[in-house]
Amino acid sequence: MSPAQTLRLRLAVLCVLMAALIGCQTPPQTVPGPGAALPSSSPWRTIVAAAGSEPERLALIDLQRYIAQVTGDVPALISPAAWRKHARPAIIVGTPQSNPILASLALDRHALGAQGYCLANETVASRRVIVAAGEQPEGAVNAVYGLLREAGFGFFLGSETQPGQLPAELPVSPIVRKPAFIVRGVLPWYNFFNSPTTW
Repeated sequence: MSPAQTLRLRLAVLCVLMAALIGCQTPPQTVPGPGAALPSSSPWRTIVAAAGSEPERLALIDLQRYIAQVTGDVPALISPAAWRKHARPAIIVGTPQSNPILASLALDRHALGAQGYCLANETVASRRVIVAAGEQPEGAVNAVYGLLREAGFGFFLGSETQPGQLPAELPVSPIVRKPAFIVRGVLPWYNFFNSPTTW
């Protein structure tokens, strides 16, 4: 067999293995249309957050976008001061330093570290709210995506999924998560010793 034929065979085998791997990891797609309008008592209609870091700002945009994919309406993004004037059910996002509402809550945030987060159903100013908080901006970003996962959104290597509707509140509260490793990632490539590229 010539070197060119060997290379073609290796590429063909690699393509078959990659197709099988992607097929195994891709969850079923769910593409529901926008749901019915949310009731005024739903916390998913309003997000309360203060100005934060660029990753926090982008996470809030994602939160609005994902909620809108399910409900058909982009939730309002308001400041903690505006929410205090006209309290209503909402999602309260951020850190105790950036969001004074979070500073006033006795959440289980101890020893979360820079990337840990807390999700909880709380009552603030006689209104039911969902809290997504971290001690540091990295934790607040992780809290946003953790909240989306708890609401039924799925984030996978080859796709994303969304729920048919959003829950009225978190099914379990509080949820406290702290990553076991500071640096995490996915290596979907075949550049390791037991990979098909070493054949």
